[in-house]
Amino acid sequence: MLLEVIRDTLQRAGFSVSEKCNIRPIGFDLIAKRPDLALVIKALSNVDSFHAQVAHDMKLVSQHLKASPILVGERCGAGPLRDDTVYARHGVPTLTRTSFYDLLVSNIPPLVYAAPGGFYVVLHGQSLKRLKSEGKISYGALSRELGISRRTLRMYEEGMGATVDIAAALEEHIDEPLIEPIDPFSYPITLENIPAPKLSGLEKMVVNHLDEIGYDVTSVYRSPFDAMAEQKENFIIAGIGDYDRGLIKKARIVSSISDVVKRPAILFTDKYKVTRPNLLGSPLIGRDELNRLRDPEDVLDLIHDRIRDEKFDEPS
Repeated sequence: MLLEVIRDTLQRAGFSVSEKCNIRPIGFDLIAKRPDLALVIKALSNVDSFHAQVAHDMKLVSQHLKASPILVGERCGAGPLRDDTVYARHGVPTLTRTSFYDLLVSNIPPLVYAAPGGFYVVLHGQSLKRLKSEGKISYGALSRELGISRRTLRMYEEGMGATVDIAAALEEHIDEPLIEPIDPFSYPITLENIPAPKLSGLEKMVVNHLDEIGYDVTSVYRSPFDAMAEQKENFIIAGIGDYDRGLIKKARIVSSISDVVKRPAILFTDKYKVTRPNLLGSPLIGRDELNRLRDPEDVLDLIHDRIRDEKFDEPS
């Protein structure tokens, strides 16, 4: 239910949205894109079940796709999440469904962020400086009235968060709005030092070969695709899997993501030769053709040749 609400919100806000990314091991749920913004999204009723590995892979994928990771949830162990508030789990900004809708559809950004010790806002430091320089406020008088130090007021100028109560009292005193809106999609992406996923024999073969022919390859664990390969402006997403019925499900989701992010996708399989040029629109490559790829241009040519209007849906 939560994921369907999120999908509806994204569509109302003008995003193209991928199919649900429900291949095990399950990581993020959706990728969405519109001209000004791309998102990698996870939906969880209880955000305490959001694991570090999922967060890491969401941020890794977001970094390569020039997207923003976002977690949408309803509650944590302490109770329901507050609307109009940005939380964070493992460095991923976290919103309620209402805040997510308000931000994307109604263009109403959140004003509060949660951090150890409570709820805070960011004050417009330049306004404080201007009011002080114009003689309209005195930090001495303000510090006595609000019960905070002059040093704290100076730190507000520099961007330190203020508690919601202090911010409200400060705005009431100067009769001017000071609270800055928060953009959760502008948070910097910081990757933790999490060990790289252990690759299967086929994955190792594909990754090593792409690396040898000039790609910078990044493996992903909790994702419907298994690797991202980049060489200058040449970027592909790669699914890697055995040639069986499970490959259809992977192909459907990988092709959907490719359509959304406007990046080519390719599927590598363990079969020595394949008789179909593509699977649900994504080029299908066997071991023999993998070994014959000599440089990134070969990969691009193959992708171009293999994408056809006809989309096969059965491994033979």
